[in-house]
Amino acid sequence: AYINRALAGLVDICCVVYLDDILIYSDSRENHVRDLRAVLARLRKFALYGNRKKCSFFTKETEYLGYMVSTVGVSMDARRVATIEEWPTPTTFREIQVFLGFANFYRRFIRSYSKIVAPLTNLTKGAKNGRKTGPLEWGAGEEHAFRMTKAAFTQAPVLRHYNPKAKLRMETDASQFAIAAILSQLLYEGEEHAGWYPIAFWSRKLVPAEQNYETHDGELLAIVEGFKQFRHYLEGAAHAVQVLTDHNNLRGFMGVKQLNGRQARWATFLASFDFAIEHRSGKSNPADAPSRRPDYAGESQAVPHLLPTLQNKLAVWETSSDLAPIIGRVRAGQQDDQMRAAGDEPCAVMIRAVVNAAARGEDPFGGPADDLASLIGVLQRSDSELPALRERLAGDEHAWREANGLWYYNDALYVPEDSAMRAELMRIHHDDELAGHFGRDKTEKLLRRKYWWPSLAKDVEERVATCSNCEYMKARRHRPYGDAQALRMPNRPWQELSMDMITDLPPSVHDGQKYDAILVIVDRYTKMNLYAPTTKRCTSVELAQILMERVVRHPFELLYSWHPDIRDPIRDESREERVPAAAERARSMRSAHAALAERWRVAQESQKMYQNKRQKPMTFKVGDKVLLSTKNLRLQGERKKLSAKYVGPFRIRDAVGPQAYRLALPTSYIIHDVFHVSLLEPWRQRAGEQPAEPMPLAEHDDEWEVEAIQGSKKWKGKQWYLVQWKGWPEEYTSWEPKEHCVGAEQLIGAWEAQAESTRSTRAKRKKW
Repeated sequence: AYINRALAGLVDICCVVYLDDILIYSDSRENHVRDLRAVLARLRKFALYGNRKKCSFFTKETEYLGYMVSTVGVSMDARRVATIEEWPTPTTFREIQVFLGFANFYRRFIRSYSKIVAPLTNLTKGAKNGRKTGPLEWGAGEEHAFRMTKAAFTQAPVLRHYNPKAKLRMETDASQFAIAAILSQLLYEGEEHAGWYPIAFWSRKLVPAEQNYETHDGELLAIVEGFKQFRHYLEGAAHAVQVLTDHNNLRGFMGVKQLNGRQARWATFLASFDFAIEHRSGKSNPADAPSRRPDYAGESQAVPHLLPTLQNKLAVWETSSDLAPIIGRVRAGQQDDQMRAAGDEPCAVMIRAVVNAAARGEDPFGGPADDLASLIGVLQRSDSELPALRERLAGDEHAWREANGLWYYNDALYVPEDSAMRAELMRIHHDDELAGHFGRDKTEKLLRRKYWWPSLAKDVEERVATCSNCEYMKARRHRPYGDAQALRMPNRPWQELSMDMITDLPPSVHDGQKYDAILVIVDRYTKMNLYAPTTKRCTSVELAQILMERVVRHPFELLYSWHPDIRDPIRDESREERVPAAAERARSMRSAHAALAERWRVAQESQKMYQNKRQKPMTFKVGDKVLLSTKNLRLQGERKKLSAKYVGPFRIRDAVGPQAYRLALPTSYIIHDVFHVSLLEPWRQRAGEQPAEPMPLAEHDDEWEVEAIQGSKKWKGKQWYLVQWKGWPEEYTSWEPKEHCVGAEQLIGAWEAQAESTRSTRAKRKKW
């Protein structure tokens, strides 16, 4: 911004600026005079002028961006606080949203703010696009919360200015339903210790998944979220941040060597901060209260389908008659006869169930799950190829290492040659919902963070290429298929025509006929064009009639059965060769046509070469299975943006020319069965999987029925109506021009009559 360039070198040194508001601060009167002169000099240099009536100088307190900033700290503007104190009791959902939006501006000043306003925020649940309908249930609890919120604003403390040189302390706590944090600084008055003063308060609810964390992880989550919320204060702090928690076991968290996936991610995030965790009992922890809010407990819901934690999972499996024997062999580390008999696939029979069950605890972005690591250890001990592989890849003495009975290659857990295990790992890191169906390179990188085997890159490429979801849903990034083919050049004018239609135009009426499209006819030789009005539902018979009327024109011989023989009485055939202008004219036309043909040929070659640079040749054989692009198709019940990019697969019946193919479409696809090669993609089927049934196409245009008219207006010379569509939620209500409301004439008439009655009543009242 221009103001930032004008004050470059002074911003955040002696002033702060937001748009056209400048706040100048100094630590002494002498320095303030110097800083004030420097800022004013810059404003003069860049031709920026201040309004004297809006300026204040040498003040110890001023209003800035809605806050009262003083030498002590930052507080709320008394005028805004008075507005909140005088706020009337809300009577609609919209009024509650407006009140909460206004109050949220000052939430950092209120301890346990989310606890106080929880009954009010609960009323706004279920709103769609910021709107909620239905009766407002305002009871004693909501009234108490409303009054407590207004009272809290009158008792809010002054938040001290952040001092980058002072020590910082963050107090955190977690309950079963919420987490909270308070950030404070150790400040001094002169040489004497003044105490810890708050800088900001923060708290929030736990989402259902977080409510299932164990106590250790819940308390750790409060610390992690506190560091995220106050990161701009804590990162790069001059002193180690003192973190107070009532969970004693967290003091040595950063030194723990064995962490689960979630804890490892948290440890990575916390590694960028300098802090020390200390224990303090919950009774003396001020963050304890906002995290233990009874209103949160009332909203919690049991989630019966959640998996057991990693610590309890094996115990749960042992109670299963199907998995108990396999768990016993895993714990004992024994090789099973059936496992040895499986040959190249030792896991295919005996531990496939354990692989699938253990995979439930695997996080594609976390460390290896304990259960999977145990199973991989069993496979490693039964892998006869491991010694030879270690010897072959022994170039780097640090490449291979053993830890806790597991072998690692370049710090990645080695996975033996077992199709079930490797397929499950690739499924977790690509097909799983959390993995996000990444491409080949990202999926391989994600796997290599934790696992390794010699053919990992090849296996991942094959896995990704045969993923049916990716084949159907992902857009292709290669150049479009095709090989440009030049059209045959005509020999004379009007020998060949090209035609196209401009459709979906505003309807117009001519000679009693309604038109919504234009047929464009172009002579390919001279580029002469003709235009004819028509409709987008024009049939072949109607198209032929237009050509007869606009191009062929009047068939004289067909109408009158004779050709008019026009003879020139003064024409002398003996003098025909003696007119040099006629011969010259003929030669000129032939020369122009020849030059035109040559330039046309050169232009076609140039266009073909340019087009082929943007395409890649592709040919299919009869019998190949391909996917068909949905670019020009309308799938039944699907939104275009969210629908599949391809459907199929379909078998190729035969080739139609060098660039088109005829497909064997289902009988439900009532469309032409010949498609250009650019609309096709080869289908790669994964072994053991069957392709899905082709998605049905929409049979006709969607027609929405008008249920009610809710408003009207005039805009750009047209009459518009606010339409509620039958069978659709309220958020789909939209403004539509009158011509779109086909079949709703009675509803429109009733609305207009009601509106006219309302206008008449208002006019009578005004006159009275």
